[in-house]
Amino acid sequence: MAEIFGTSSDTTLIGMAPDYVMIANKDNDRLSGDAGTDLAHDDYIRFIIRTRDDYSVKGTTKIDSVTAKAMIDRGGAIFVDVRSASEFAREHIPGAQNIGLVADLTQEWISEIAGKEDEVVFYCHGKRCPHSAFAAARALGWGFKNIFYFAEGYPAWVVAGYRVEAAHQ
Repeated sequence: MAEIFGTSSDTTLIGMAPDYVMIANKDNDRLSGDAGTDLAHDDYIRFIIRTRDDYSVKGTTKIDSVTAKAMIDRGGAIFVDVRSASEFAREHIPGAQNIGLVADLTQEWISEIAGKEDEVVFYCHGKRCPHSAFAAARALGWGFKNIFYFAEGYPAWVVAGYRVEAAHQ
């Protein structure tokens, strides 16, 4: 069953998994579960477009696995994995940072790892997962300028045969 994420004047976001449910708080127009966020729901939902098969985030550069790999090889880009901590610990794109989207992604956290002009790449479970789209939209709302949306995410990285690493214990 599909769940509605939220709506704005031109967008409705829908997800298929129960852990993706995010509902606008009618009292303050902020997403429930957004610990520490200073963005109203409409401040970032306006960046997200849901098509039949995936998401796009206005103001970001949407990249594929080849471009993501080139960015890793070149260095300098900050990769942010918004999958769960347990999935990240099993394996992830080398050098990536991990942050839980719903409760943990705050302006303070991202400001600790990136400056407003740094290249930041968000990824998650692939093009049907909205988490990296939401994370990229929040970063835009906080004024970060060079946001990349790796919509195909971790599954495409693995299919391409690129190296992965496990979290250090």
